[in-house]
Amino acid sequence: LGFGANAQALAFSGDGRLLASASETGEAVVSDVESGAVVARFLTSQQTPSLALSHDGTRLATVGRGLRVFAVPSGELVAAHPVGAVS
Repeated sequence: LGFGANAQALAFSGDGRLLASASETGEAVVSDVESGAVVARFLTSQQTPSLALSHDGTRLATVGRGLRVFAVPSGELVAAHPVGAVS
């Protein structure tokens, strides 16, 4: 899955081309399903029991001690909402 720790969460992009996985150490990896190549790697700074990929695979949302949304493959943090934040 792209890291040496146990996976906590898995998610496919809507088109089935990409697989996102999150480890118990706060790392998330997006891989190409067909080739197995790592497309992007993220340090989420939190355990990530839940994640989701956008349909086209351009965004990765991680949930742990808050919600974080990253751009794929650049890794840019595009949104962050801590636990209890009101929007």
